[in-house]
Amino acid sequence: MLIWTKIVEFSQKKLSLTYLQKAIYGVLGGIFIGLGFTAFYMITLKATDAGIGLFLGSIMFAVGIVMCVILGGALITTNCLTLSCALVKKSEIKKHLIDLGIVTVTNWIGAGLIGMIVYYTGIFDTSTELHDKFIAALNAKNNLSWYKVLLSALLTNLLVAGGVICYNVADNKAVGIVALIMCIATFVIAGFNHVVANMYFSIISLLATGKCNFLTLILLAFIGNVLSGYFLVFVFYFINRSETKKLTAKQS
Repeated sequence: MLIWTKIVEFSQKKLSLTYLQKAIYGVLGGIFIGLGFTAFYMITLKATDAGIGLFLGSIMFAVGIVMCVILGGALITTNCLTLSCALVKKSEIKKHLIDLGIVTVTNWIGAGLIGMIVYYTGIFDTSTELHDKFIAALNAKNNLSWYKVLLSALLTNLLVAGGVICYNVADNKAVGIVALIMCIATFVIAGFNHVVANMYFSIISLLATGKCNFLTLILLAFIGNVLSGYFLVFVFYFINRSETKKLTAKQS
């Protein structure tokens, strides 16, 4: 089966959910990413070898997205793919936009909730060995230039949405999971920006340092992630235009 057909099938399942289901899965998606990002910080800040710590941390962050794929958590980055349904049937554009809006709000709720819980557990308190390193990491991210966040966010979703497509088209799901983890680990190692991870970061940074660059880390990361997700959709749409016509005829 063509990749495009798989993308549309994946997207149709997403859009067929009720508003309540979308909201619940959106919160879960934010929670899973928050947990993965916490594991990433714990490993990278504790590691004596920076390279090994970054590699292991990237794998642990990928666990959050693997949980989304297997357990159904929804993320802004992967729900961009639901634009494919609007290309097959134009009336679906409204559903796509509503879906993306619900997932955006609920991702922030889930990720922010984990950020607050993690902060109040005290694992990064001044009394811990990780505190100074953690605050330095928060400050470094807050000081990123706007164009660096935007450009890195564009690259992020080529890997995240691309990894989810790999998983969905793989006949062997074990191979699909490995491909997905490698895609996710690549963007984490490169230091690219994922908007839902930044939502977690924004809350924990606000609590720990009293500041967060919301405009850059949330808005620009959102724009970059969405645009690159849409780019993948259009690429596979144009490659498989004949298949799109068949799907459109079937749904008419």
